[in-house]
Amino acid sequence: LVDVLLKRAEFAVSGAQDKFTEGFIKNFNQFAFLYTLGFNVSSAIVNMSQVPLVIIPMLSGKFGLAESIDAFTSAAGMLGGSKTNIKEYYNQEGAGQDATFTLKPSVIKKIQDTAISKEQADIRVRQLQELIPLIKEANANGQLYSMSFMDELGMNESANMLDKVSHGSAIFFNAAERFNRQATLIASYNLVRKKMADDFKKGKKYFSEFDGEFIDPKTSTAKLREFAAREALYITQETNGGAVLETAPRWSQEGWGRVAGMYKSFGLQMYYTL
Repeated sequence: LVDVLLKRAEFAVSGAQDKFTEGFIKNFNQFAFLYTLGFNVSSAIVNMSQVPLVIIPMLSGKFGLAESIDAFTSAAGMLGGSKTNIKEYYNQEGAGQDATFTLKPSVIKKIQDTAISKEQADIRVRQLQELIPLIKEANANGQLYSMSFMDELGMNESANMLDKVSHGSAIFFNAAERFNRQATLIASYNLVRKKMADDFKKGKKYFSEFDGEFIDPKTSTAKLREFAAREALYITQETNGGAVLETAPRWSQEGWGRVAGMYKSFGLQMYYTL
């Protein structure tokens, strides 16, 4: 066990041992992606089936089926007006945990101009403002824009023409994966907050899978929102992520095992989750 952990740590820091051969392996995977999924709309549609087939069933066991469907419907509506990127609604100053997010004045004006009533506009603005702790936490952890298959293709290892073509060909796949991830983040965040409020009314405490303990509902609203953001991040990683090259099986991290394991790390993660 110690030996495996040390090898994984070394791989995470230094990458593959044989850099020369790994360059060919990376190019092979990129050509394979271009041939199979590049510019492929159907791949995006299949990818979006992750929500009804895995994510909603997983969440419904904890939060209820109707509540989970409603939460995803609401999250999809938010993303529909933001080019499938929730960050489009916010101005950002700073970076990492020190970043601050504020709702764009243009977004507020658009909501006010298109809402049926002032009450509806106020509700929509408040919903977006309440997401700020989630946006900050997800952005700091690189979870708003993350594609697990990019590691397999080696997109982050260099920036040659093949990298750019492969990245461009993934436009549909990228949009679907980003939608899945951000919809899961928003839906989970709202479900956790609702569950905490409902449990508090019943005199119960919410049990955090992330912290492994019960959460005191008497904590300040700001702290509860920060907790809900961390919990939503954990749920999203559990149901729709975590399948990066560093967490893949050792045999599929480099060499021809990386080719054989292409696309399979995510499937293995789902088997583990289910």
